Amino acid sequence: LEREEELEKKRRELEKEAASREAALGELKSEIRQVKADPEVLKELQAKQEQEEKVAKELESRIEGLGFQISEIQGRIEFLRENQEKLERAENKCPVCENPLHPEKKQEILKAKEAEKEKLQAELEDKKKQLEDAKEERESCRKRVEELERRMQEVRLELKEAERQRTLKERIEKLERDLTGLKEKLKAIPEPQEKELKQALQQLLAKERELETRERILKEWLEERGKRKEELLERKKLLESYRKRVEEDRRLEGEMERFIQVLKAVQEKLREEFVRTVNMLMESIWQELYPYQDFDSIRLNIDDDYILELKEAGGEWIPVDGMASGGERSLACLALRIAFSHAFVPNLKWLILDEPTHNLDSNAIEQFASILREKIDEFAEQILLITHEERLSEGLSGQVYRLEREKAENGPTRISSF
Repeated sequence: LEREEELEKKRRELEKEAASREAALGELKSEIRQVKADPEVLKELQAKQEQEEKVAKELESRIEGLGFQISEIQGRIEFLRENQEKLERAENKCPVCENPLHPEKKQEILKAKEAEKEKLQAELEDKKKQLEDAKEERESCRKRVEELERRMQEVRLELKEAERQRTLKERIEKLERDLTGLKEKLKAIPEPQEKELKQALQQLLAKERELETRERILKEWLEERGKRKEELLERKKLLESYRKRVEEDRRLEGEMERFIQVLKAVQEKLREEFVRTVNMLMESIWQELYPYQDFDSIRLNIDDDYILELKEAGGEWIPVDGMASGGERSLACLALRIAFSHAFVPNLKWLILDEPTHNLDSNAIEQFASILREKIDEFAEQILLITHEERLSEGLSGQVYRLEREKAENGPTRISSF
C-alpha cells in the first residue's frame, strides 16, 4: 500500500510537471506575433525603385546639359560685354584691327551687340528656369527613391521576422506533440504498477531535461536574434551615412566635370577669337610687307595643327614650311610676329627685329626698307633693328649705331653713331 501511495504521488508530481511545461509553452506562444509579409510586395517596390532611379538618371543628364548650356551662354555674354566696353572706349580706331571707325558704324555695331546680348540673356533666364524645375523634380525623385528604399527595408525585415516566427512555431508544435504523447502514456497506465511507473518516471525526467535544454537553447537563440537585430540596425545607419557621403562626392565630381567642360569651351572660344584677330591683322600687314603678286593673303590655320599658310593667286592655300622660299618664309614669320604683338599687347607698339632680311632677295629687301621708312609707323611706335644690311639704314629716322671689329686680329668692337 505504501508503494502504491508513493507511485501515485510520483504520478501526480509528473502530471504537475507536465502542466508546468504546458504553461512554459504558453509563454513561448505569447511571444509569437502575426507577421504579414508578402514577397510580391517587395518585387513591386523594387520595380518602382528601378523606374524612379531611371527617371533620376535622365534628370541628372538633363541638369548636366542645362548647366553646360548656361555656362556657355554666360561666357558668350561676358565676351560680348567686354567687346562692348572696348568699343565704347574706342574713339576713331577699331580696338581690334585699328582701322578707322566712324561714329555711325560704331553705334551700329554697339546696337547689334546689345541686341545679341539681350537675346542671350533671355535664353539664359529660360535655361535657368528649366534648370530649377529639373532640380526640383530630381529632389522629389530622390525622396521617392529614399521612401521606397525605406519601405523595402521594412518588408525585408518583416520577411525575416516571418521566417523566424515560422521556425519558432514549428519548435513549439513539436514540444506540444511531445507533451501530448506524455499525457497519453500517463492515461494509458491502468493501475499504479511499480515497474511501469518507474519507467514512466524515468521517461518523464528525461523529457523534462530535454525540454529544459530546448527551452534554454530557444531563449539563447531569441537573445542572439535580438542582438543581431540591433547590430543590423546600427549597420543600416552606418551604410546610410556612407551612401549620403558617396552621393555628395558624386555630386561634387559632377560639378567639377561640368566646370572642366565649361573651361574647355571658353578656352576654345578664346582661341578661335584670338586666331581670327591674328589672321585679320596679318591680312593687312602682308599687303604692306610682300612686294609680289603670287601670294595675295596669309593665315594661321588651326584645323588640325597650327600651320602658317599663304594663299596663291589661284586661290589655293599652301603651307609656308616646305612650300615657300626662304624670303617668303621670313616675311610670313615677320607678319605673324607683328600680328601676335598687336594681339597680345596692342598698346605697347614695340618692334624688335634681328636680321629680318635673312633669305630675302634684293627686291624684297628694297620693299622691306621702304616699309621701314614710310609705313612702319602703322605697325609700331618704337623699333629696335639689328642687321648687316646697310640699305635698311638709309632714310631711317632715329639713332643708328654701327658696330665693327677686326676679326682677323681679334680686335675690340668699335661703336660709331651716325
